[in-house]
Order: sequence, then C-alpha cells, then structure tokens
Amino acid sequence: MKKIAIVFFDILKDLYTNLVVDYKITKKQFTSVVIDTIIHNFEIEYNELLDENEYLPINDFKALYDELYNVYEIKILNKVTYNFMNEEFPIL
Repeated sequence: MKKIAIVFFDILKDLYTNLVVDYKITKKQFTSVVIDTIIHNFEIEYNELLDENEYLPINDFKALYDELYNVYEIKILNKVTYNFMNEEFPIL
C-alpha cells in the first residue's frame, strides 16, 4: 500500500510539474498575442494623430506615443473580457 502511495505521489508530482510548464508557455504565448493585438489596434485608432505629430523631434514623438499607448493599454487591459454571470462572449 505504501508503495502504491509513493508511485501515485510521483505521478501527481510529474503531472503538476508538466502542468506548470504548460501554463507558463501558454501564458507567454497569450500575452504576446494580446500585446500584439493591443499595439495593432492602438496604431489603427491613433494613426491620424501620430501622423500629424511625426514632425516632432524623436524624443518628443516617443514621449507622445508612450503616453498615448500607456493610457490606451491600461484602458484595454482593464476591460472585463468575459462575464461568467451573464455568459457574455469575450471581447478584445
């Protein structure tokens, strides 16, 4: 009986270790896709404003871009993308 418990524990330990690795890989891939989507949508939404200010010195343009992007990113990331209570579909 003790031997079965040890084998079962080893199986659970291996399963958990593999699950952690899979979770980290999936999280990294998901984060990459979400950030790419946010950047793409930001550049579409702010394209005209960025084009109007492209004449600015590089540091000023970068500061403007970063300020606009940071606000936009926070707004997007703070959205509730799925409401389990109302069974709404995810929105990006």
